[in-house]
Amino acid sequence: MDQLPCLIYQNLEDGDLEVRRFEMQIIRRSWKPMERANALDKMRRDLGVQSARELTEYIPMSASAIRNSLSLKEEHSHYSDLWSAHELNESFQVELNSLKRSLCKIGDTDVDEIIDNILQRIIPGNEHKGKIKNSKEIRILRTAFKEVSLYESIIADYLTDFDMTTAELKERMIHSGNTVAIEKITNWYTQKLSTKSSLTDKEGQALDMLVELHRTAQEKAKATV
Repeated sequence: MDQLPCLIYQNLEDGDLEVRRFEMQIIRRSWKPMERANALDKMRRDLGVQSARELTEYIPMSASAIRNSLSLKEEHSHYSDLWSAHELNESFQVELNSLKRSLCKIGDTDVDEIIDNILQRIIPGNEHKGKIKNSKEIRILRTAFKEVSLYESIIADYLTDFDMTTAELKERMIHSGNTVAIEKITNWYTQKLSTKSSLTDKEGQALDMLVELHRTAQEKAKATV
């Protein structure tokens, strides 16, 4: 081939130059997570834009994808290096960064130990039954830590049992949430009785239904004994 196609951009501003560079990189090869985060951050600064949505006017990425990528840049380098050392893909890195913001100490287990515990469940070669295979499983942990006052004991069990799956964790969280809901109803009804307040027709019907469901459940339980 005697000639090669070439695009020449003259007198580009710094921001426009970063946009063209970003577009060319997409054509050449896939971005590494931190590499893309750094490029987006530089583009944002050079263009003088503030929001991820503004950047979508310049590059073919959604606002949420840009925000997720920029979040990697904003994280402490210790954790970014940690994710890279474990060769985690971008989706895992994004989910772990989101989870990290919700983490707190559980019993005697501090945040760094919790992160290490989770990483042990992700890394290749892990043969535990509780292995985390999909980055979306991290969202179950995030939900648990966001409601840590409800689920602290369940989280503690999960951290000590490497064979517990995130599906099992979610199931226990649901049961715990149901228990809390029933306790709230009981407290509400007790207060109604103590103040001699009348129930509305709908409230009465709902309580009758709950009593009937409980009676049916007890009968089924006796039948299986």
